[in-house]
Amino acid sequence: MKPKLIFMDKETVGLHGFPVLIQYAIELGPVHLYEVWKRPVSETLRLIEMFTENIFVGFNNSFDWFHSCKCYTVFSEYATRYPHLADLPPQIDLVVECEEAGRDGLCLKPAASCDLMLWSRKIPRFQTLMSRGDIRIRKVPIDLAYPLADELDALIDLPAIYWSRQKDKTTRWRVYDIEEQPHFKDIVLKFNASAGLKYLAEFVLGEKPPFHFDDIACGVYPKELGYAPTARAAYAHFGKDAKCWPDVIEQHIEHWHSNENAREYAEYDVIFTRKLYYAFVEQMGHDLIGDDDSELACMVAAIRWHGYAIDLDGIEELRVQAQAVVDAAPINVNSTTQVRSYLLEAMDPVESVLIAESTRKQILEEIEKWEDNDEAAARAKTILDIRKAQKEVELYDKLLQSRRLHADLNIIGAMSSRMSGSGGLNVQGIKSEKKVRKCFPLKWEGMELCGGDFDAFEITLADCVYDDPDIRKALLSGQKLHGHFGTLIYPGKTYEEILASEGTDFDMYTRAKSAVFALLYGGTAFTLYTNLAIPLDVAERAILDWYKMFPGIGKAIARITEQFSAIVQNGPGFAWVGADEFVETKMGFKRSFELENTVMKTLFDLAQNPPKEWRNKKIKVVRRQKIQTAAGAVQSALYGAAFSIQTGNIRAAVNHEIQSLGATVCKRVQRKAWDLQPSGVNPWRVAPLNVHDELQSVTAPEAVDELADAIVGAVEGLRSMVPLIGMKWSKSNNNWAEKKGGDGELVHIKPAA
Repeated sequence: MKPKLIFMDKETVGLHGFPVLIQYAIELGPVHLYEVWKRPVSETLRLIEMFTENIFVGFNNSFDWFHSCKCYTVFSEYATRYPHLADLPPQIDLVVECEEAGRDGLCLKPAASCDLMLWSRKIPRFQTLMSRGDIRIRKVPIDLAYPLADELDALIDLPAIYWSRQKDKTTRWRVYDIEEQPHFKDIVLKFNASAGLKYLAEFVLGEKPPFHFDDIACGVYPKELGYAPTARAAYAHFGKDAKCWPDVIEQHIEHWHSNENAREYAEYDVIFTRKLYYAFVEQMGHDLIGDDDSELACMVAAIRWHGYAIDLDGIEELRVQAQAVVDAAPINVNSTTQVRSYLLEAMDPVESVLIAESTRKQILEEIEKWEDNDEAAARAKTILDIRKAQKEVELYDKLLQSRRLHADLNIIGAMSSRMSGSGGLNVQGIKSEKKVRKCFPLKWEGMELCGGDFDAFEITLADCVYDDPDIRKALLSGQKLHGHFGTLIYPGKTYEEILASEGTDFDMYTRAKSAVFALLYGGTAFTLYTNLAIPLDVAERAILDWYKMFPGIGKAIARITEQFSAIVQNGPGFAWVGADEFVETKMGFKRSFELENTVMKTLFDLAQNPPKEWRNKKIKVVRRQKIQTAAGAVQSALYGAAFSIQTGNIRAAVNHEIQSLGATVCKRVQRKAWDLQPSGVNPWRVAPLNVHDELQSVTAPEAVDELADAIVGAVEGLRSMVPLIGMKWSKSNNNWAEKKGGDGELVHIKPAA
């Protein structure tokens, strides 16, 4: 039978607790409100099985499918333990008893998936609703600060959805004090958009929902942990008297059963999901089912609930080591005052200027490199080591609480489309050191761990994007571009010396590698200075020489700069020439700049022609060591803000062409691996995990060779787009540390010479 569209959503107790209500519709049929705790366990199991046999269309599928997997596997355990109760509604205390064991259940996968939230992040018009930074107009004279804010509120006509999360949706530009500068203010535009289903439906369909969640919420929330999504883990962390999901679920059950407004809200979840689906199909002009992102959303959900295996003894030992570093701290390294005092004890007055304003990581890393002040360098290293150890202790505590790695990932976590960590434990932030990765065997009993990573991934992508024959020649000859750049940021060092430093205390190669990545992702000389403590003059010269060494890079930067430079110099002033609305990768993912360009144009126009009454104010101010009229100072501030937006656009566009392409490539290969898992309810065959340019997969022994063939096919299938793409794939690893090959056969996918 041909799979049907199932439009489905859930109401849950907390984010990680348990479903209370499942609302769904089959194709264009009626909306059903299914009350999980008032229906027999066996009936709920059959319902979820039906979902896996059809096409799941939802909004934020990783959330709803996680709860499908959790509910099904826990109820399956329940039915196995208490078969005489399977045809009755579930009992809360017995479900709690089954919850942790349920993680070891079967894998659930729908016949296909469509996640409308992820599609909205791929459509430029709606992509602008994603989280973004503030727009700040700096140092506006106080006499014109409030008039400027009012003027901008009147001039910039943007949809209210950009401020849907804040109560006051009319006042958008806000005035802020500047510390120790009472005669000036900053004017800030803070976006507070909601890309939630009902807000998006109103924006797209023009239909105002009868209720938003805040209007009908139960109001009783459980204590819970995203990285340890069971009641027992929550009790262990918060205490036995904490109100976790079993303690508050009865209120939620009654709320969604008897509150008519809440039930209408739930029904509209399905109504709007269905309408939004057909609106998106019409707008895109093609089917939306089965794209990589939607399929991976269900994959992440299923694997997150199961969890990967970790070495608890090893994690405990790492925690002891990290805690010892923290306990030995001579000061509170989180106190800027104490850190500054500690460093000043080893500095002369000239050196102390460096830490007058900040003791951030980048400054400490610069001090750590000092060769003529060993004591200050040692103290900076001590502070950095302690701060790192604090983060490690926090991570290890979470893993020891969860006893598994429940990897929660946002499939499109940024406008570049790359994944990001979620759930309170960022799996992408786990250190790559072997002693750490060895504590992540990942595979569970009876399974193998396969995995690998791409060869020189970012440089391979750069070759694709920049089309520079010198890059291609260097890569094919086995040269390391990071080593070449190292000779530029460390003048006097040879290519061989840069390579030989890898893994030493002063690792110039790894720093050069980070510097190259920073430039590929839109960084500047200032980025190298602030992030890697490269002297600014050295960084500036290095970038110029880098462009001479590989002209294609310089040409690409110039091309993007021209595309996104809406404001250009025009004699003594500036002119608006317009800019592209989006940047697109070679694999078709677009990043919108529509919102930024709209704001930038308004700021520019106002700077060009401020209101006459402002110009008539006979007020003089000293702004940035320059005497100006109040109106002139406002014009300078507006130009400064507009150019800041433009610079950010250019940097984001440079970043997008590489990073978004890389994200798409990784997802494509991961999707091919996930395709080996059959739809329906089945034993696990593959459980892929993608972190940066690595792919691991817990794999059934009988699927190891099939998975290797799928990986080879997926990588080779990208060859026409990314000519030099390659990967080392190992068929059997003992743990995550063996990403470049363990005991098993190693398959090296290489480009043609």
